[in-house]
Amino acid sequence: MAGQRPPAIILAVPSPGMWMAQTAVDAISATVWAVAHGIYIEPRGAEGAYTESNRNNLVRAALNHPNPIDAVMWLDADMRCPADTITRLWSHNKAVAGATYRERQEPYRYLGKFSDPEDARAEAGLHQMELMPGGMVMVRIEVYRRLPAPWYLLDEDGLRDDYYLSKTARAAGFGVWCDMDLTRKVRHRGYQEVGWFEDGEEIARREADPRWKIFENLSLSGRAEPERRIAAAGT
Repeated sequence: MAGQRPPAIILAVPSPGMWMAQTAVDAISATVWAVAHGIYIEPRGAEGAYTESNRNNLVRAALNHPNPIDAVMWLDADMRCPADTITRLWSHNKAVAGATYRERQEPYRYLGKFSDPEDARAEAGLHQMELMPGGMVMVRIEVYRRLPAPWYLLDEDGLRDDYYLSKTARAAGFGVWCDMDLTRKVRHRGYQEVGWFEDGEEIARREADPRWKIFENLSLSGRAEPERRIAAAGT
């Protein structure tokens, strides 16, 4: 349609400093692919020791951008993705859509929580999540506009900051979705690249460990040392 602006997406990469070289290559490929398909992409990075602070600062940059921004595409600095990742997630037209992945240390369990645990075995399609890791996910800007800051906050054990967004978004009525086609293609890079489970491997959640029960209770998230957590989040 004449005069209609293209979708505008911030490609946000929070990191403690260095990126994995292959992550940078994949980010370039995904940007080129998206631009070729009519999507405006603006890469943004934020460095610092507090991941939640990096994420919150990038959200503020998107909300305060001089031009309208439609979504934030999160890519952690140790992730690998196919070239069509941004266009694929944008095409779903979901408030929150992304891929889950396995932790990069043994025993390589997967992160997040499916609404139906059996969906972790799905070969393809979109499946609802209760908890979505933040390393490969697109969030529409209206989610951040509706939710109060900080959008990312560490739980009381200091284990994760990204699940807080999933829980508050769902509580506000937004759906959180996992693309299993994409999940089977992404890689989490540590000393080696860790992909999704192969046939015959046991599929297990990282949070099955009792110490992760904190994530089942929204009221407990971010409770410990709230002044330091909120200050670190840049509020």
